[in-house]
Amino acid sequence: MAKVRKGQREFLVGRIDWMRLKRTTPTCSSLAATPVRRLILMKSLLGVLAVLVAAASADLFTSIADMQSLLDSEKSIPNDAAIETGVQDISNPINAFLLIKKKIFDWKGIEEKMLHNKAGGFIERVTNVNYGLRYPTEEDLTGAAIAGDCFEIAKAAYQDGDFYHTIMWMEEAQRRLAEEDEPTAKLADILEYLSYSLYKQGNLKHALKLVEELAKMEPNHPRAKGNIKWYEDLLAEEGVKKSDMRRAIGSFTNARPMSVLGNEERTIYEALCRDEVPVSTKDISKLYCYYKRDRPFLVYAPIKVEIKRFNPLAVLFKDVISDDEIETIQELAKPKLARATVHDAASGKLVTATYRISKSAWLKGWEDEVVERVNKRIDMMTNLEMETAEELQMSQPVYGGGTVFTDIKSTVLPTKNDALFWYNLHKFGDGDVRTRHAACPVLVGVKWVSNKWIHERGNEIRRRCGVKMSDAERFVGDLGFGPEPRTAPNYLFGLLAVLPIVVINADLFTSIADMESLLDSGKSIPSILYKYIDGEKDRLQQLAKLAEKYERQNEEDQQITDITNPIAAFLLIKRKMFDWKAIEEKMLLHRGGSYSASDFGVRFPTEEDLAGAAIGLLRLQDTYRLDTRDIANGRILAVQGNLTFDGEHHSENSSYCFVAEYKHSFAAGDCFEIAKAAYNDGDFYHTIMWMEESKRRLEKEDVPTAKLGQILEYLSYSLFKQGNVKHALQLVEQLAKLEPNHPRAKGNVKWYEDKLAEEGVKKSEMRKGLGPVSNERPISVLGNAERTIYEALCRNEVPVSEKDKSKLYCYLKRDRPYLVYAPIKVEIKRFNPLAVLFKEVMSDEEIKLIEELSIPRLARATVHDAATGKLVTATYRISKSAWLKGWEHEVVDRINKRIDMMTNLDMDTAEELQVQNYGVGGHYDPHFDHARKEETKSFESLGTGNRVATVLFYMTEPLYGGGTVFTDVKSAVLPTKNDALFWYNLYKYGDGDPRTRHAACPVLIGQKWVTNKWVHERGQERRRPCGLRMSDGERFIGDLGFGPEPRNAPNLSPDLSKDIFRTI
Repeated sequence: MAKVRKGQREFLVGRIDWMRLKRTTPTCSSLAATPVRRLILMKSLLGVLAVLVAAASADLFTSIADMQSLLDSEKSIPNDAAIETGVQDISNPINAFLLIKKKIFDWKGIEEKMLHNKAGGFIERVTNVNYGLRYPTEEDLTGAAIAGDCFEIAKAAYQDGDFYHTIMWMEEAQRRLAEEDEPTAKLADILEYLSYSLYKQGNLKHALKLVEELAKMEPNHPRAKGNIKWYEDLLAEEGVKKSDMRRAIGSFTNARPMSVLGNEERTIYEALCRDEVPVSTKDISKLYCYYKRDRPFLVYAPIKVEIKRFNPLAVLFKDVISDDEIETIQELAKPKLARATVHDAASGKLVTATYRISKSAWLKGWEDEVVERVNKRIDMMTNLEMETAEELQMSQPVYGGGTVFTDIKSTVLPTKNDALFWYNLHKFGDGDVRTRHAACPVLVGVKWVSNKWIHERGNEIRRRCGVKMSDAERFVGDLGFGPEPRTAPNYLFGLLAVLPIVVINADLFTSIADMESLLDSGKSIPSILYKYIDGEKDRLQQLAKLAEKYERQNEEDQQITDITNPIAAFLLIKRKMFDWKAIEEKMLLHRGGSYSASDFGVRFPTEEDLAGAAIGLLRLQDTYRLDTRDIANGRILAVQGNLTFDGEHHSENSSYCFVAEYKHSFAAGDCFEIAKAAYNDGDFYHTIMWMEESKRRLEKEDVPTAKLGQILEYLSYSLFKQGNVKHALQLVEQLAKLEPNHPRAKGNVKWYEDKLAEEGVKKSEMRKGLGPVSNERPISVLGNAERTIYEALCRNEVPVSEKDKSKLYCYLKRDRPYLVYAPIKVEIKRFNPLAVLFKEVMSDEEIKLIEELSIPRLARATVHDAATGKLVTATYRISKSAWLKGWEHEVVDRINKRIDMMTNLDMDTAEELQVQNYGVGGHYDPHFDHARKEETKSFESLGTGNRVATVLFYMTEPLYGGGTVFTDVKSAVLPTKNDALFWYNLYKYGDGDPRTRHAACPVLIGQKWVTNKWVHERGQERRRPCGLRMSDGERFIGDLGFGPEPRNAPNLSPDLSKDIFRTI
């Protein structure tokens, strides 16, 4: 830590040890997914971000995949103090940070005064239209966070979940704060952030010490006392006695996250960027330089070529772009600069990514003769056709910005006017994994690069195909014959250059080019203010003073001369950002309602999401007989590790096994939210349980998280609805005493007394003989035999007899010519009706790809409305689904063909592949996949008849829950990853088989992804011939009514069908 701290302080004052960074090598040479945790997460985010969620679509709770987006949805908030500084070097990231911060706060100050009526439209016109300016935002501040204001840097790291850097920079902020005459940060804020970060890094005693300092400094701090209790509880759970909690604290640990320490490619990448991976003298001795003269024009104007690497070949073309051409390309690119994008593997679309921070512009050949000339020169350099190449996508860093190849451990530093070239594909067409590369961050300087990506088409003659991996070029334009150009005269070796031109329009921190515009941005502020003042006479005097202030400030801004140093760049971005932010606040005070979460590409949870999560938790509680207090304590109880659950309450010291524990308990407010969701759903059974738990926890809280008055009101009415009128009267009288002016309490007392009087209870007896509370599940559940069976099957409480088990068997399906060599494993799960499990019929790679294809399309799962035939959402189906067509990806097409092999059914009339992801308590109540006789419109639009069969692939294996149960035949199938469940929905004579009524159990712990295929009647006339009687049923898959059962097939071997994923 001492070494880190020393370097950190040097960085803060803008000093960099150049001798240490100088190259010395020769110049020629990369969720516990428990429902308890999800509910707490959604509730906490809802409370903090309620302003942003009004227009969102409310269904986050329906998909675990969407839940992941909540983890990254909070944004950091910049420091409130404007920083005045005489900045000389805006390429210094510290100066850039301070400059942005100052600018954004200055603009906030102006905005507060230009307030009430026309401010919103005026700000928008200033920022986007009339003045052509773009002031920095919090995203610029966070994205460029490298140095400067220690607290701001630490807070940016904290918001990014980076507690390692939070500790380092918060400690530095604390040290510097102690030395300041005029504080620029609040010690209390530093202590709170630092204590939590120390806890997250495993330093509980240190965290406790700091939060006690906070409580002593600010006795009324809203969280300090609660955090002390929390840290004490955590230490107690670790076995630390209370007397030892403040002793033997020692030094704290602060290791880099395992995501970095355990990432070998990241380690190599960083070492290559620091030039810590030497090149052997033997490898250097094999390299050489030559003049490229293999085109008529090049005989008189040869191109200098330096071979930088063999296997794969990489060369450096020397002096192939002039300074004048560079200047022209830069001028052409600057107006077009936009955030650089990458290809999204799932959608194929261009998207921005945090791992590519730069800006880019695309230049067409016809736009300027220089671009056209460079394109023709690339043809001469590479011997490749430019007709199918992409457009030209653009100097010289002092240090950093190198191009590194992580697989082969080589580094190339940029050298101006040169061009680096390599082949991305082997000659036989496959991608060459050795070309995996990265751009190192630019430490000091400006990096402009221009790149050209050349495609395969049109290069069949220019770069001929090879057959073997060893068929590779020895030099550029090598056609496989002729000598290497080793005899060409040598010249001074150079170092590697880089590739694409990278730029942005909404993120200042990604481009030095945009930084230049900030230097002059202040010039426009006086005219902006004077114009607005003309329409806002009532604030003329205050705004005129601000305008004069910015005129003086503009003179200071002109002293800034160097924007190539990232430390200064950071300062410039930061000051300019806060300038505009401060002006905006004065121009528009009440603008919060106009902001939407969608503006930031996120979707925060709504009240409906919270209610959906709560109802899902209640569903789990009923299905698996979970105790209210156990859930509130973050525990889910199991007996001996199976799926049998005990509904009785157990004491805190009981020795029962918990299949899942979440270390944070519910607060009273959490329990209240669950109870309120039940109440709004008309579920008074659960309202009573959770309101009582909320009341019990509220009594123990030092800082209340719920209001007793609200609990009593909800609870009293729920007790009344469950037939406990005396108890309801007792609680509402407590409410009237607690809040004498409550608008409903006294009226409810009278109402409950009248109800008791109607029941014949004397007034003198109304407060006597209360007895225990009666709270039974609704009769709609208790009287529902199917519901009872469904829940018992989900709990695995319906055993299968040994006699029934003895009839089941496994076999290898070989009834198609192809399957003779790649048989499919089949396990018969049930007869009458037949249901089988195809084993290992979807690979992990296929599962991952299907998930990636589906995630962008996930939408609330729907069901067919029996009356209209249209698809609608339903509360009895809680999941999200996406539909994948066969032509969209070869994997989808391959799975469709594999289903044909598995089921012997024709896929031409089958529905598209449906992928489903189940969310909090995600389930699908008992239902049929086929349409019943009265549901005549269900599949009318398809014109393919009824659903004859269902194939259900299990893509994940939840730890508990998520099974498929058949309520009529009382059987259950637990998900097993890579397998597929199959059954026929119709009798052979065409009617629906009522025995196939089935349901998806709610997921208790883990994630559930499934893919299903519904196969329709049309086209199956030969594949599944009609029968005449109800007893005409299959004995095995593909049973045509003759031939023996496949009982005598060899026993299954784990290796027999291992290649089915690659072959079908």
